[in-house]
Amino acid sequence: MAYQLVCLLLCSILLIGCAKENTQQPVKMQNKVQITSYIDPFIGTAGDHGQLHPAASMPFGMVQLGPETPGRPHSGYDYYSTEFLGFSHLRTDGVGCRGSGGSVLTRADYINDDKSMSFSPVKLDKTSEQATAGYYSVVYGQDKILAEMTVSPASGWQIYQFPKAGEVVISVDLTNAHHKFYEADYQVSDSGEVNGRVRAATVCDLGKFQTYFNLMPSQKPQKVSQVDQHKFLLHYSVQAGKKIALHTGFSAVSTNTAKEARLTDANIGGFTQAKQHAKNLWEQLLSKVHIEADDETKKIFYSHLYRVYLSPSNLTRSTNTYRAPDNKVYSKTDSDYYYGWSIWDNFRTQLPLLTILEPSKMQEITASLAKLYTQNKQNWATQNAPLPSVRTEHSAIVLLDAWQKGIRGFDLAPLLPYLVQESAKMPRKSPDQILEAAYGDWAIAKLAKLAGDEKLYQQFLSKAAQYRDIWRDKFEVMTDQSDIMHGDGLYEGTLWQYRWFVPHDLSWIINELDGERSFNNQLTLFFERHLFNMANQPDIQTPFLYNFTGEAWRTQKLIHELIHTETVHYYKTHEKRETPVVRQVFQAKPEGMLPEMDNDAATMSAWYVFTMMGLYPAVPGEAVYSLHTPQLNKITLNLENGNQLLISTDKPPADYPYIHSVELNGQLINRAWITHEEIQNGGDLQFKLGATANLKWGQEHLYQTKLN
Repeated sequence: MAYQLVCLLLCSILLIGCAKENTQQPVKMQNKVQITSYIDPFIGTAGDHGQLHPAASMPFGMVQLGPETPGRPHSGYDYYSTEFLGFSHLRTDGVGCRGSGGSVLTRADYINDDKSMSFSPVKLDKTSEQATAGYYSVVYGQDKILAEMTVSPASGWQIYQFPKAGEVVISVDLTNAHHKFYEADYQVSDSGEVNGRVRAATVCDLGKFQTYFNLMPSQKPQKVSQVDQHKFLLHYSVQAGKKIALHTGFSAVSTNTAKEARLTDANIGGFTQAKQHAKNLWEQLLSKVHIEADDETKKIFYSHLYRVYLSPSNLTRSTNTYRAPDNKVYSKTDSDYYYGWSIWDNFRTQLPLLTILEPSKMQEITASLAKLYTQNKQNWATQNAPLPSVRTEHSAIVLLDAWQKGIRGFDLAPLLPYLVQESAKMPRKSPDQILEAAYGDWAIAKLAKLAGDEKLYQQFLSKAAQYRDIWRDKFEVMTDQSDIMHGDGLYEGTLWQYRWFVPHDLSWIINELDGERSFNNQLTLFFERHLFNMANQPDIQTPFLYNFTGEAWRTQKLIHELIHTETVHYYKTHEKRETPVVRQVFQAKPEGMLPEMDNDAATMSAWYVFTMMGLYPAVPGEAVYSLHTPQLNKITLNLENGNQLLISTDKPPADYPYIHSVELNGQLINRAWITHEEIQNGGDLQFKLGATANLKWGQEHLYQTKLN
């Protein structure tokens, strides 16, 4: 009787029979073609052209379920590979260094004639491989097994279909890891339900994460055999066409909580319903941005917008408890808890984009970030991270940026002492560290002022200016030594590339270089000599700096070239090429990003989306965006507050790259920036374009970035 009840519960996993009806209503579309049809998760998955993956994923989901290929690529997958190891459930998306995740690797296989089973790679049928928002499938092995994947907020769903009768096993490998495996344990019940725990390295092996899982097969195995301490097999006899499903829930708290998460997710129905639910949710979110463009441009645009929604992960959508980096268990109170950070990278673009498109989510994300300060926050992951994660430097800038834009899900005053302590521990040995720490100190000063702490404001305003001595020494006069990767101990990049990274005090830099004309001449030299590195984050804001110095037409020219033409790229992450790569930066193919252009938690994807819209957050921490020529004729932002912003051009930007005039709700504006409030108010932002530059546009009301 007990086993019958288990079967009744499990049948919801299968494609057929007793699955619940899907209660999610179809999204009503303005166009016949759904936006999710343009998503191509294979863009950026070839080699080191983005370090992305095609795994089935939910917006802000915990689980990213997809194939693992040999060689340990950062996100677990390389499009060039014709073999794979199995399907893993957790991963980081597009990060540099060695990624993390790859945990709980599963695969179904027929047993060989000698009754042996190995965990060796098997062939992928690349022609069968499919991926879209929330779904992945492939046929593999000499026996042509079909595997399908989809996800719910805290669980992964798999279905294996067997083309012939025979004996099969589903293997589970707990040692698989993109970086390092540390420990694991598991228990298998008579019904085949598996409870387990995995502990592995986070990105760059700078910390550890631990996850618990609860795996339930749709059919009781005939037997379970142990391969070794961390690998086991579920054995079945199957008829031709037989399907076996797995549903695996995850939690950082316990196996009981992982089971709770799985059962909560199962309420949606079975595999088909979960797949449709994921697709509907993606459609709903991506429909917030409508563009008019050719199909290839839509494919690139929406595939990058899709990446923006993959992190951080919501840990409490399916359960009400979570484990924080201090290894303590907390209950969800007023909002969901998020984790999985890469803030050294995505504070620049991805998180600012979410402040426009998802202010309610950003309220929860920044509240979670603020809670980290009472939960053993480190610059990298702790030894008890709940999920794979990277870095949290520049959190003060993220919190300031959100607060300035009306997103205030945390209390400022109690946070200030923690920010002061964090500033004291920031490394300040190399020129880049000094510049980056100064930017964070400026953010703390601004937060202190907003909290009414004038003394702390003045203290950190002074501290934020202390970079100026090193700037004069290392950056004021450029020499042959200024174009050396890792020169003067830089983490990544050259002195030329870090020279401009003072967003909070650009007015001082302009004055130090003898004014706007001299500044612009030196910035132009930087681009003409191809010293710019589009493949890494430290200088990705530099094309937009002309908007602050009276020559906005140069920004328009650069953006047009970077989006529409083949441009010269000399730099990798850690070295300069002797022969440059000459190509378009963003393309609709697996090599869709520059070589070694790690996407870094959608930092580069958000750069592309912002650039196509004609906006850019050149000064995170200020509620302002620089304006340049949109690279699309029409973009409609359906804002969360019910307003709508229409961004349009009167001519095709690919042929007419220069702004001649801009109107906001019928009023001419001759400034190269727009406020967050103006965007949120909605209306019409209209650009009139020309084939030649209007040298005067944007010269009035230059936006001043000063310490105070």
